[in-house]
Amino acid sequence: MREAVPSGTIDFGKKLISMRDDGGAVELTFEDGSNFVADGVVGADGIHSVVREEVFGPAKPAYTGMTAYRSIIPTETMGDGDYGNFVKWWGPTPQIQIVTVLLGQGQEHYVFATMPRTEDASESWSSGGEVEELKSFFSNFHADARKIVGACDT
Repeated sequence: MREAVPSGTIDFGKKLISMRDDGGAVELTFEDGSNFVADGVVGADGIHSVVREEVFGPAKPAYTGMTAYRSIIPTETMGDGDYGNFVKWWGPTPQIQIVTVLLGQGQEHYVFATMPRTEDASESWSSGGEVEELKSFFSNFHADARKIVGACDT
């Protein structure tokens, strides 16, 4: 997105707290007290989106019975294996998967693993998970997938 717009169009380091659309322009108000008037706004501000709430009203995320674990691990800790730029291992159902994406010129891998959960989990993108639970759940996956999960320490 940054490459698709003129330089200086995107201002990083700002937190949007409200917006008002008068039909001809959109007035944005930021946490630092500054304002900006724009012709339009792209809402790419996450699950707690100020833009989405202003457009569609308040919404509470609904627990879908899925839990996602995320970690970043050094490539060197994974050992030998077939680890490309993007690798995905599917489990016996679509809800069970491990995805890895290469980061930092090959120095690290982003790991995203999902599994079903029967109990409601608190809605959070940053609460810690139990690494041993993750390792146990994926213990019957392909050896390369187990190496990646085994390299996760947080």
